[in-house]
Amino acid sequence: MPTKSTVQLKEWFRKGCYPKEEHFADLIDSYFHKKEGEIEIARIKELPERLNDKYPKSDGQELESKVATLRDDFDSYREQTDVQIVNIIDNLEEIEEVDERQQGEIDTLQTRLDDARADIDDEIARAQAAEAELESRFQDAIGNIDSVLDHINGEQPR
Repeated sequence: MPTKSTVQLKEWFRKGCYPKEEHFADLIDSYFHKKEGEIEIARIKELPERLNDKYPKSDGQELESKVATLRDDFDSYREQTDVQIVNIIDNLEEIEEVDERQQGEIDTLQTRLDDARADIDDEIARAQAAEAELESRFQDAIGNIDSVLDHINGEQPR
């Protein structure tokens, strides 16, 4: 059904009139329903012309130029940043490889140090046992010497 003018619609719905079914249909078809979508700019009378008069064309072109420059700068920055991020990731991977290698070397050295400490502890234990043995022999030798001296001096053994 075609859209009707406001004057025509008001005529059908004025006091004392009895609108017909098609009049209600024309009323509904003549207006835009908010839930059914957006109004196209082309359907709004003179909107493009009025909008074009609000902003000088040269200002619009300058703004578009600035936007294009900013977009180019941003794209360039993004490319540089992407390259730097890739470099950082590569460097991080290299550092992790070096870290793993060095950790392996540290683990090997720690094992060798632990083995050396165990060997030193064994040597100290043997040296202490030998020292105790020598101390015992020394004490026995002193006792023997004392007995010999006592015997030479004619004294009773201690």
